[in-house]
Order: sequence, then structure tokens, then C-alpha cells
Amino acid sequence: MVTPPDHAPRTASLITPYDVALEAARAVGGLVLPGERDDVHR
Repeated sequence: MVTPPDHAPRTASLITPYDVALEAARAVGGLVLPGERDDVHR
């Protein structure tokens, strides 16, 4: 999911380091929580 440039400044202030790490992990597929596995494969 890519955030539109005009929304980036406003959204950045709401993103926590945990969210960043989680999104990065999802991007590389290295970390998938057991509860999310079904959603990924569907």
C-alpha cells in the first residue's frame, strides 16, 4: 500500500516505529503473524 505524496506528511506523524517495522517485515515476507497467514494466502 503506497500513501499518496500529499498525505505523507500528515500520515508520518501517526506512524509508530512498530508500524514501520511491521510493514517492512510484511514487504519482505519475513514476518507473518499466524493470524494473518490466511489473509495473505487468500
